Amino acid sequence: MPANYGRVPCSLLLFFLSLASLAAEERGFPVPGVPYGLAHDGDHFWFTELSGRKIYRADSKGRMQAYFYGNRYLYGIRYSPFDGYIYAGSRQAFYRYNPITGKQMDRLAVPVDRVAGLAFGPGVVYLLQKGTGKIHVYSLDSGRVLYSGETGLKEARDIAFYRGQLWVTEGDEGMIHRFDPGSFRKTGRLEAPSKTLRGLTFVKGELWIIDRDRLRLEPVFFSEGPNFIAGQEQNRSLLYRIAWDRNLNRTLVVVLPASGRGQRVGSPMLSGNYDVTYLTDGTRVVVVAPGRTNAASLEFRVPIALRSVDYLYQEDESPQRTSQKGCFVDVKQGRIEQQPVCRTMYKKDREPAVPGPREVLDGGIRFLDSVHDLELLRIPQDSNPAIVYSVAGFDPDLELDDLRAENVQLELFLETE
Repeated sequence: MPANYGRVPCSLLLFFLSLASLAAEERGFPVPGVPYGLAHDGDHFWFTELSGRKIYRADSKGRMQAYFYGNRYLYGIRYSPFDGYIYAGSRQAFYRYNPITGKQMDRLAVPVDRVAGLAFGPGVVYLLQKGTGKIHVYSLDSGRVLYSGETGLKEARDIAFYRGQLWVTEGDEGMIHRFDPGSFRKTGRLEAPSKTLRGLTFVKGELWIIDRDRLRLEPVFFSEGPNFIAGQEQNRSLLYRIAWDRNLNRTLVVVLPASGRGQRVGSPMLSGNYDVTYLTDGTRVVVVAPGRTNAASLEFRVPIALRSVDYLYQEDESPQRTSQKGCFVDVKQGRIEQQPVCRTMYKKDREPAVPGPREVLDGGIRFLDSVHDLELLRIPQDSNPAIVYSVAGFDPDLELDDLRAENVQLELFLETE
């Protein structure tokens, strides 16, 4: 079946408006050199820059002032809400700076080889050791490390304390991990838009990062619950092209993607004598009844917003296996030719279903609903993937198992931003 995939029409923007919300206007600004740590003092951003041996102060519009100290080993940087100074990690030390003048105040020696990042918690400073992923809990009063813990992240790059949790960037994996500060047990992770992460900071509830791929300082939307962290939505669109035999006297039923916490599916943009409804098992479908249209083909788009959701449950509270499986394809621009990969779905009470596989960790049970794949359809465990079905007479009390797969010409295209 040859594809005729032309330019995406300008009206596609209108399709995205059917979603509850759209991605906000791009915020943030470019940063120079080799940026590393990131902090915010309530008014200004601060970040370290390794190649120029500088610390920069920047306002929200990206207007910067540089301070040169000649120290090539300045890594993470943090504002202390307790004394109002800026601190920057280095080799076996961290330095303190005046946030108004930029003047270096003093040097505090610590028994940590390289302080990749530092975070201020109640009465202590959390020091992240570069190259090992260890976190050392340091007392400013005694000048000693009280105890240490492992993150298991050899590429850990920066650390922040927010809402009673420690947040750590993983250098080249594009992940931000959340830890309990007492036990260092992992409590969640967030898939970032950049693969190469360095500094992070929280500003009035917003998460900001240093994106080393694009050399930008930018915000990352996220939301969190007791058992999950969800990232920023990315708008996509699915284009369906279907053609069938004019003599077909059965009702065609086109299965649409399911919505969940990691995937919100808008209404299909249809013109013509077609119905959009639900089967009794919750499957949303487009119904093409014989005799209601003279056409033997159908083309429509469905807007979809994807986001990464990482789930972490205690073992005795984790979702249970269901009788359904989700069938996924990679998120790539253009025609979908890949056979869907089907995975068991899990569910807990009235919460949205989450896709397997189920990963067993010391801290509990993890599931990842990735932004990099799309759930094309959800079907019973013992069924084969199919998008177009047929039935002699359509009844909304039917389930997907009551339909039979129909042999039609089908082309699917994924349109990305």
